[in-house]
Amino acid sequence: EKAGVQEAACLALLILTSAHAETNRIRAANAGALEAAVAAMCKYTGNRNLQLAACRALRNMNIGDGKRNVRAGTAGAGEAVVAAMRAHTGAAGVQAAACRALINLTSNNAENRTCAETAGAVEAV
Repeated sequence: EKAGVQEAACLALLILTSAHAETNRIRAANAGALEAAVAAMCKYTGNRNLQLAACRALRNMNIGDGKRNVRAGTAGAGEAVVAAMRAHTGAAGVQAAACRALINLTSNNAENRTCAETAGAVEAV
């Protein structure tokens, strides 16, 4: 379970859960991909490439369905995304991907918004 393997998995999820792939987003969530991406982010906080890939995958996996947003929030996605922003302040790609992930995580979910705010999302942005 090295960082490179986790990064590759997140990149695969990013591609498989693109904007027009709702079926794959459902399948990925049912397989535990949201939780796995968050776990990888928490384990490899210092790995910029993994954080970038995971933020992008979380953004895609949280398009649309509110149930996925709840699952992602329960897994700690908001906190993990904010931690990525704090750990990689000089990495524009991570910052942009994290902001996009936060948009999808918090737009229609007050609980995720509160968790992200408590984790320091406003200051990180």
